[in-house]
Amino acid sequence: FETLDQTLSEVGRQVLSKHEELISLKVVFLPQVGFLVSIDKRQHAYDESTNTFPNIPEDFRFIFIQDEDAFFKNSDMDQLDEEIGDLDAFIKDTEALIVSDLEEE
Repeated sequence: FETLDQTLSEVGRQVLSKHEELISLKVVFLPQVGFLVSIDKRQHAYDESTNTFPNIPEDFRFIFIQDEDAFFKNSDMDQLDEEIGDLDAFIKDTEALIVSDLEEE
């Protein structure tokens, strides 16, 4: 967990360098959804009538929009999901173990 921010920043830089059509992006983690690429829809071509982004890389799979941010999955996010997994579940499991240990004392 200590290096998660650095890891996400580095992956974000790698994704951005592969896709020159993108102006900027963030890599974020959402519990039960996993790792996502987040872009500001104001900075990228966005067709509100069709809810599409014509200039987004073909390998980006649209997930949802929240406020001004659009969230996508791609192979890099799939790889993070596979390598790091669901942090929310890990945190809850760790909390349960700690509570169990405390109850035994």
